[in-house]
Amino acid sequence: MNIFPHASIILVGYNSAEWLPQALPALLDQNYPANFDVIFVDNGSSDASVELVRRDYPAVRIIESDHNGGYAGGNNLGVEHAAGEVLAFVNPDTRAEPNWLTELVRPLIRDRSVGMTTSKIVRMDARDTINTCGNDISLSGITTCHAAGEIAGNIDTDEDVPAVSGAACAIRRDLFQRLGGFDERFFMYLEDTDLSWRVRMAGYRCRLAARSVIAHDYSFRLTATKTERVERNRYLMLAKNLSVRSLIMLTPAFLAGEVATWGWALAHGPRHTVAKTKAIVWMLGHLRLVLAMHARTQATRRVSDATLLHSYRPAPAIGEVSAGAAGQVAQAVLAPLFTLTAIFALAMIGLSANDLSQDARVIAPDSSTTARSGS
Repeated sequence: MNIFPHASIILVGYNSAEWLPQALPALLDQNYPANFDVIFVDNGSSDASVELVRRDYPAVRIIESDHNGGYAGGNNLGVEHAAGEVLAFVNPDTRAEPNWLTELVRPLIRDRSVGMTTSKIVRMDARDTINTCGNDISLSGITTCHAAGEIAGNIDTDEDVPAVSGAACAIRRDLFQRLGGFDERFFMYLEDTDLSWRVRMAGYRCRLAARSVIAHDYSFRLTATKTERVERNRYLMLAKNLSVRSLIMLTPAFLAGEVATWGWALAHGPRHTVAKTKAIVWMLGHLRLVLAMHARTQATRRVSDATLLHSYRPAPAIGEVSAGAAGQVAQAVLAPLFTLTAIFALAMIGLSANDLSQDARVIAPDSSTTARSGS
């Protein structure tokens, strides 16, 4: 008996016409053993994206937005028009393997304690090399690609990850709606990490589906505008998702993040330094909003920070975010201190040394299945 549910694939584009001829055929040709549909959300493009999809891919449902709602708003709009019990989100600059959707959905139906899945994402220009297999998070909220640069063939086993990659991920519709979907205040950047954090806070796991393979036309580019949004969203994500006690106790980890990110901003010139400053000013100017968001998010909590934070790194790796000699030297000198104080803070929050060395177990709210990391 086929147990795979109806799935909706949602692709949000903004002036994405150059990528759609490789992305959409691969999505339409999925070897999925049940019904699925493909939805293209156009975020107010000024190119020929809509005309291209309408002409060449009539099986794709087109949703035209009258404005650019970013990754978060565009995907939420797509969900409003989706019929699937499972929602799969994918970037336009990708090309999925034929079994991508089947393997992405499989962990969700195999174990109800799995809340979100993410693909093994390889580089479009070097498909034997990993772009990311989910995302790693440091205690300062700095999020980086998990297993980036590793040989793709060496990663063939599913595993729990702190966060999914929004380039290719899936979630059950009922959970997505219960958590309020993507937070549209993020617009873009870290909205995938924020949703992953809330999924785990609700008692579910985020899982790498290693046999769900998709290629991504990825290159690291960080404009001043992106710096501002990433930093603002990092602050917002931490303020929303951590308890007040955790926010206080993790101050050393936050300082490590500031050393790293200020080092990066200063090394890249005045525009990035101003962008970093603007992110801080935004947070200070929206404290009432942030407090309200914190209260709403904490109301969904079913798992303590002590359980969640076991998979987060104490501090960002040296040179991972900082750039330039000054930033990297400062981070190198302070990293041991920050790591020790962060571990002490975790212990104070409630994470014992035994918890640090063993897998955390949580019960999904709607399942009697005991979830074990790495099962």
